Amino acid sequence: MDLIPDWAMQMREKSQVLKTRLDHFPNWMKRSINAYLIKNGVKKDSSHYPWILNSIGGIELDHWGTCDGGTVFVNEPYFCQMYGHQKIAELLGLHLTVIPQEKSFWFPNRTFRYELRYSDASFF
Repeated sequence: MDLIPDWAMQMREKSQVLKTRLDHFPNWMKRSINAYLIKNGVKKDSSHYPWILNSIGGIELDHWGTCDGGTVFVNEPYFCQMYGHQKIAELLGLHLTVIPQEKSFWFPNRTFRYELRYSDASFF
């Protein structure tokens, strides 16, 4: 049984945002996090990326992963975390896009969609 109601599934089907590959950290995001940790004298621990993002930005990852071939890191929590995502983008040198709730993929009209991209295409 699907936990998402039919009306939300219909909105999801009409949405133009890309489906998320769940629980995937792209390599460029790992490198950005590791560079931030090294710059700030913190021993990197690659096994705890969700905890690290929570520590430096105060965000909780929920329905997170990548889309667009791994070039976009997505988080779709049920509550607004604008400040935390802005802080992550600033500290890691990333570009933040906020997608309106009605266009989120996970649960349209219930989840917020935050998309983080590396600002410099030469990083790939």
